[in-house]
Amino acid sequence: MAMAQTGYTSDQPYNTGDYTGKWKVLYVDTNKIEIISEGSVGNLYLQGKDGYNNLVSTLNTMSSYYINTSYANTARGVGSNRTDPAGRSELFTSPFYAYIEQYANDYIKNDSYYMEDITAMENANTKALGEKYWLAGRDVVTSSTAANFNGRYVLEGGTSTSYYLMSVSSWR
Repeated sequence: MAMAQTGYTSDQPYNTGDYTGKWKVLYVDTNKIEIISEGSVGNLYLQGKDGYNNLVSTLNTMSSYYINTSYANTARGVGSNRTDPAGRSELFTSPFYAYIEQYANDYIKNDSYYMEDITAMENANTKALGEKYWLAGRDVVTSSTAANFNGRYVLEGGTSTSYYLMSVSSWR
């Protein structure tokens, strides 16, 4: 993945051949199924504004590497919107803290689509995949002096949490 996409310090090589795990059905719809891997497919490092804003598209791009056109015509990152995998692009503004307004055109709002996939994974008994993995979801945490822009991920035991990617503050 390119450094402009991930916000990381360098481009990150990504080899789909490294994945040796199994796949599990997550959703069954009228004309298609959606599957999820039962293990980590490698590490991805995200940071800063680019990593935060591009989180959904980066994970969806990585997922697209695994499409087998005999079985599927699309792929998406876990937690992205099932009907609109590109996700929302509304920008974050804080009604409570004036300092964030100077950054209002810079950061995408937090997402909640990941909850649908978390519920489906629990129902499919796939809650604990055995390794940490990213969710295609953003989390914004604000206070009177700072706003942290986080990427969501799931711990080895299946608990969803978030990881700090970028912060803006009132004293910048």
